[in-house]
Amino acid sequence: MNTTHRSKSVAPTKPESPADTSRFKPDQTVQIIYEATVAFGTRFLAAQDDLNLKLVNLARSANQSIGALNRARAKDPTAGDKHIAVAQQALADLLQAFHDYLRTHRLPLWDKSHPRARNIRRLAYETNRSYATYRNYIEAAPVFTAVNALVCLIHQGAYLLERQRPQPDEPAAP
Repeated sequence: MNTTHRSKSVAPTKPESPADTSRFKPDQTVQIIYEATVAFGTRFLAAQDDLNLKLVNLARSANQSIGALNRARAKDPTAGDKHIAVAQQALADLLQAFHDYLRTHRLPLWDKSHPRARNIRRLAYETNRSYATYRNYIEAAPVFTAVNALVCLIHQGAYLLERQRPQPDEPAAP
């Protein structure tokens, strides 16, 4: 795994429009979240366990909403608020489920400044990022590392989705 330090000058580019397809795509992140959630469930939970089914369904819902968003924006670049809202809610529910998992299993939740959390967050700047970029954190690490890696990814996905919302042309009046 590449853990080299990245230059701080590499930052997400500001989208020119809601349909911007920069390398920091929410669809890519949500797809990674879905694949990582499936791998987590396969590794740590029984196949028909209610929690496993819930986690996978929430991740799938977010992923499908992003697909619907992309299809809607292919027709109208300003469309898609409903799909963003559904994806955001699914990610929020998924995040809560992983927080609950950590709490009920008495496992630590990393702060965003935790060294491993920073390493995972830095992976967002990798080119050609995919689930394989995060595989070791999910498939080869202890359960608390896998959950915390997913928590980091979910926060990134939620942030990227929020950036997809159309921004008002001018600030609201006080």
